[in-house]
Amino acid sequence: GETPTVASDLFALAATLLHAITGAAPRSGALLAAVLANAAERPLLDPGGITATELAARGPAHAAIVRCLAHLPTERPASAREVLASLG
Repeated sequence: GETPTVASDLFALAATLLHAITGAAPRSGALLAAVLANAAERPLLDPGGITATELAARGPAHAAIVRCLAHLPTERPASAREVLASLG
């Protein structure tokens, strides 16, 4: 893997928050290979079948979680301060 960055830290935080809110991980699969294939082939879905767009529409906190869970690190916020600023 690559060297951890702020983007990877924000992804981990968002995945933890999503798990705390919904009770499940942002990606699913019985084996690591299935989880990685799921991440590469499908858009983010929460366990209830809600799309990332629907989740983001629920408010700024949900939108921040979705942004932090972006597949590409370059699509995630650049810093924790940016995430906080997006919360209003």
